[in-house]
Amino acid sequence: MTARDAYLYVLRSALWGEPLSESIPAGQLKEVLSIAKAQSTLPLVCQALLLSPGQELSDSQKVSMQNKLRSTVSLHLRSNHVIALLTAGLRSRGIDPVLMKGQGVASYYKTPYLRECGDIDLYVGKSRYTEACKTVAAMAGTEDVPEWSERKKHYNVDVEGVPVELHWTSDLLPKRYDAAYQEYSLDGMTHGLVQKAIDGEVVNTPADSFNAFFIFNHTWHHFVTGGVGLRQFCDWAM
Repeated sequence: MTARDAYLYVLRSALWGEPLSESIPAGQLKEVLSIAKAQSTLPLVCQALLLSPGQELSDSQKVSMQNKLRSTVSLHLRSNHVIALLTAGLRSRGIDPVLMKGQGVASYYKTPYLRECGDIDLYVGKSRYTEACKTVAAMAGTEDVPEWSERKKHYNVDVEGVPVELHWTSDLLPKRYDAAYQEYSLDGMTHGLVQKAIDGEVVNTPADSFNAFFIFNHTWHHFVTGGVGLRQFCDWAM
């Protein structure tokens, strides 16, 4: 079994919550962890290895893995707090956001806190997009709000140290496909929403049917523009 095969074996075990039936050789462990880091799946792999009774790990490896898990959980808690804060703040202005990707998708994992954290993507629609941007900007302590542009899909800002993207649309496709996509996206972001409890706030997320298409499209976008990691494929599978 190569290091790549070993990595995929451990990742499958972590995703489906199944115990490892065989240990990873000590000589391959460093490379397995390196691959997991590059693919943004390191917390999943660390947890699976730490929970495997037959896996030999040095004290320093155990400490390093445990520290990674602690930092990942901490990031999840901070992200969840900011999601709840932004959702409540926007709702106070009559704007009901939809959480895309990220923490919403993490809820489908066997252990949500093991998904590597990214930024927060909130959809607010087009009609009150500028007002939503100003509301979030005020919460972030800034007045830097750019003018709306139909070719710029989101506004970027940091809130309490967490990067946030506020979207008027879920995505922008090449012109010959975009009109059809925008119609489908609007329907997906306004109908059949799934509500999830995040840090004491009920948060909207897209329907599973829309998520299946949207996450696949988002993965393809990463693939053709800058590269894609296995975390995106894990998100789609979950």
